Amino acid sequence: MSNELTTYLDRHRRAVQLKQLGILKAIDAICLRHGIDYWLDGGTILGAVRHGGFIPWDDDIDIAMRLDDLPRFVEAARRELPEGLYIQTPDTDPN
Repeated sequence: MSNELTTYLDRHRRAVQLKQLGILKAIDAICLRHGIDYWLDGGTILGAVRHGGFIPWDDDIDIAMRLDDLPRFVEAARRELPEGLYIQTPDTDPN
């Protein structure tokens, strides 16, 4: 990671985490409406358990769901994600 990016993330990490929390809430609402089970994974679950929130230096969210639920989630997310958010998959963006 470049020094400029590292400096930016260090300076703005909490704002980034709060934005990600908003994204997670949107995902949670979609999953609840459609009966799709998902769970926190990786550093996100570690932060929730160990730190009561984000790991202080973490700058992403990790979620997982069953593979057979993914198509339903993708379709629901395409329709229901708030303005400014979109779902990106190998089908929507092959790069």
